[in-house]
Amino acid sequence: MRFALVGDHPNGVAAARALVQGGRHLLIAVLDQPAPDFAPIAVRHHDLEEILADPAVELVIIASKLSDRGEHLRRAIQAERDVLCVLPCAANIDRVYEATLMQSETKRLLLPLAPMALHPMIERVQQWRAEVKSPLTRVQWECPLPDRTTDFPRWEVLRRLGGEIAEITGLAESEKWDGKGALVVTGRFREGGLFQISTGPGIHEERIRIESANQTQQFQCSKDWQRLSWNCDAGPMETLEFAPWGVLAEELDSQLAGRPPRFSWQDAIRWHELDEALRRSIEKRRTETLDYQEVSADAGSKGTITLIGCAMLWIVVLIFAISIWVPWVRWAVVPMLLGFLALVLIRTLGKGEPPKARSERET
Repeated sequence: MRFALVGDHPNGVAAARALVQGGRHLLIAVLDQPAPDFAPIAVRHHDLEEILADPAVELVIIASKLSDRGEHLRRAIQAERDVLCVLPCAANIDRVYEATLMQSETKRLLLPLAPMALHPMIERVQQWRAEVKSPLTRVQWECPLPDRTTDFPRWEVLRRLGGEIAEITGLAESEKWDGKGALVVTGRFREGGLFQISTGPGIHEERIRIESANQTQQFQCSKDWQRLSWNCDAGPMETLEFAPWGVLAEELDSQLAGRPPRFSWQDAIRWHELDEALRRSIEKRRTETLDYQEVSADAGSKGTITLIGCAMLWIVVLIFAISIWVPWVRWAVVPMLLGFLALVLIRTLGKGEPPKARSERET
């Protein structure tokens, strides 16, 4: 598959390098940067539209600066290309929801660059939980200060360890965490169990402790997560090796071949929802409760009906104000209300039976 790299975010460049080194993909275009050393034949472009106009480009990696990333993501999906996007995918979560709705129409592959969701530690913990048959009670996680604030916490890993997150509380030294001071994140999983994640200048090693009623597992990770040591109940240490971008390239090939996905765009949606909830919690000094809603076209039509209804209320007020001088104009309210009721009725009848529960991939 021939693909293009938009931007120079380190995760996007690492993903592009892994795809090329895998031997099944070819980087043929880059945006606003020289051709990288692993793809010297890539053509440099200065306009995204030039890249998307090339029919040879089948996949686009969005790795541009955050202020442009949401627009680049929208254009790539709109051009009906397969898309990989670094996290965060946009400065505004509404862009992420918009991308979800657009992808549901184009049916092209859309994935976040989240290789940590494929870490073998996750599978090891899931196997362990199935063997001990005991619910998870607590996750304690200590991390060194990240290179980028968007690298903490690793929501895609935490969700796979304990399930969906129901509540989040963040506590920093100020109302906005700058990535340099201490930060403590606590919360509760929807299925039960608590978690606490800490980072700060005094933490130099990444450690994870996962407890159930019967056993405890402990993990110690290298900074890039490519090497991980673990033990169970103070037993002998074992080592896991992980090449994140190589594994991501394999997962991409697997999904392009139509095999069941191990992660999806739903991970990007949850990442943004959790990150936004954490920032609100830090700013307002309160616990945030997560209320997950399915992103669908039906939700968009409901918002449109609400907007029309609010606009009509203001128009009605204006009409009655004008009717002080022009009495007959107040009769215009009747057809307006009848038209609005007709819209609501059409939408209600058009919904039919409620949709069945969809898989994470379909969402």
